[in-house]
Amino acid sequence: MSKKIKRTKFSTYSEMVDNLMQKNLSIESKRLAIELLKSRGYYNLVNRYKHEFYTDNNRYQEHTSIMDLYLFHRMEDDLRNILFRFTINFEQRFKEAMAYILSKNYGIYEADYLDPLRYRKNKRNKAISIMGEICDIAFHSSNNPTQYYRKNYDSIPPWIVLSNTTLGQARMWFLIFPAKLTDYVVSQLLPIHDFFSPSDEDSLYEFKASLISYEELETIKTDSEYDKIIRERFNLYIDLFKSMLNIIHTFRNNLAHGNRLIHFTTKRPLNIRPLRKFANTNVFTDEEYYKKQLSKNDLFAFMVSLMILLDKYDSLYLLDQLKSWKERNSKDPKTEVSFKKFISSCNLPIDFIERLSYISTERVYQENNQRKLTDLGLYPENRTFY
Repeated sequence: MSKKIKRTKFSTYSEMVDNLMQKNLSIESKRLAIELLKSRGYYNLVNRYKHEFYTDNNRYQEHTSIMDLYLFHRMEDDLRNILFRFTINFEQRFKEAMAYILSKNYGIYEADYLDPLRYRKNKRNKAISIMGEICDIAFHSSNNPTQYYRKNYDSIPPWIVLSNTTLGQARMWFLIFPAKLTDYVVSQLLPIHDFFSPSDEDSLYEFKASLISYEELETIKTDSEYDKIIRERFNLYIDLFKSMLNIIHTFRNNLAHGNRLIHFTTKRPLNIRPLRKFANTNVFTDEEYYKKQLSKNDLFAFMVSLMILLDKYDSLYLLDQLKSWKERNSKDPKTEVSFKKFISSCNLPIDFIERLSYISTERVYQENNQRKLTDLGLYPENRTFY
């Protein structure tokens, strides 16, 4: 049985303000309060945050003002904009890795890379359904660049079709990739190159080999046994990547619709075992993970996922943006109190930005890229990244 929507008995903004004052909310200027309600909306400004300031009897805590609600709204709005921007950067990187390996293995013609028989046999029905969606984009989308390529070239390569897919569609496409293609995408986005050689294939091989100790090697008798162990252990990192992808996709949808970040979580958690390869105890402790659910499926897990999966320069830029956001909202005692309360309501540690800086991020071709950026005047020569 569906619930009825609770309707307010107040017909004017003035009555809304009077009701808030009766609930112990401090309002110095009724006119300003009315303007805030008009511009932000009663639900977005009041209902969304009231429980962060309520006492047990549904009245506002002493000295709580409507400006406290507004500061919460502004802080969350600014944080939402920062994080949404970097989900787009991640999406571009993810699609680029997908497009490259699709083109390398299947070519640039639609009949080849859109053939559902080329994908996982145990997900044949899903492959048919997903490829149906992608085919519809390739052959019927009115959006550029796909439409332009359809009219002017003899093929629509994967990177063009992917540019007109949503992150959700790209994610579903990736989930039917055969093992070889999956391994490549995961190896490109997880910072495993940080530990080994800069060559993609060599780095992936060395990372997989590192999953077995020398002591274990002495007990392995056959190549098939070795391959089985490697596959099982590398699958942990594939599952970690899929969980991160799920968290980023879910939070992105939440951000795009302007929903609140406070108390928002996803259903699929991050597995601490493979996550420890990239996030040590300076980022979060085992106790915080198991007892406080920190970096499991919460806002911090979303930030950790972005930091790990973005390239080195974007991850540094994300940290810079978060630091600037914190500085703007801590420049005086009043806003600093609100900021700390907001961070607590988000279930984030107060030093979460510093913690994120301990995450192992991608360093592939770092020296070469830094030299190119320096030549372009984008980074000073004496800038230190590590």
